[in-house]
Amino acid sequence: AATEYTSHDVRFTAGHGAIYAIILKCPDDGKVDIISPVKSTDKNKLIVKDVSVLGYRGHEDFTIDEMGLHFTHKGLESRFPIVVKIETA
Repeated sequence: AATEYTSHDVRFTAGHGAIYAIILKCPDDGKVDIISPVKSTDKNKLIVKDVSVLGYRGHEDFTIDEMGLHFTHKGLESRFPIVVKIETA
């Protein structure tokens, strides 16, 4: 049987000053929650400059809290995984 992924199934890779979050199932409502693998409120550990969804125009208005990074992208629709580029300082 095929594995049924959810929008909370995320894989990470990094390079060139960015972290890439591969979300294995595009969220139906466009609400993206990337739960942090590191539980920390220390803002000095990682500074996020910009967030964008590859293949879509524009940048995301995002929030970060102790649980992770959150944003909603209206019109986000794909039957394939999506990739979120998280640019860091």
